[in-house]
Amino acid sequence: MSCSRCRCCWRRAEERAGRGRDLGRGRPHPADPAVATGGYQRFNFPRRDVTMRMGDVTVSPMLALGGWAGFSGEPSDAMLMGDLVVTRDELQPVLAELARQEIGVTSIHNLAGESPSITSIHFHGEGMP
Repeated sequence: MSCSRCRCCWRRAEERAGRGRDLGRGRPHPADPAVATGGYQRFNFPRRDVTMRMGDVTVSPMLALGGWAGFSGEPSDAMLMGDLVVTRDELQPVLAELARQEIGVTSIHNLAGESPSITSIHFHGEGMP
C-alpha cells in the first residue's frame, strides 16, 4: 500500500485538495499539511472563514471548525472517511454533492447554542475515486 505508484496518486489528490491552503480564503497556511502515516493520508480543512461564538466566547476554528478527509488503501480501491463543517446555508448543497458522488453520510449533528449554527457531516466512501 505504500508503493511509489500509490504515493504518486496521493500527491495528485493532495494537489486537488488544496494541501496547505485555507480553503475559505485561499491563502497559504502552514498548519494544514496533509499527514501521511501507515498507508493513511489525511487532509485538514479548518473553517477560518467562519467566526463561531458560544455565548460571549469566540471559539477557535481549530477547536470546533476542523473538517478533514482521510484516505487509505490503493487509489484503485480506496476507503474515505471524514467530517465536513458547514453552515446552515451550505448544508443541503453539500449533502446533494455527497449523494451525487456516491459518498455515504454516516451522521449529521450540530453543537448546542453556537452562533452561527454549524453542522458537522460525517461521511464514508469506498472504491475508486
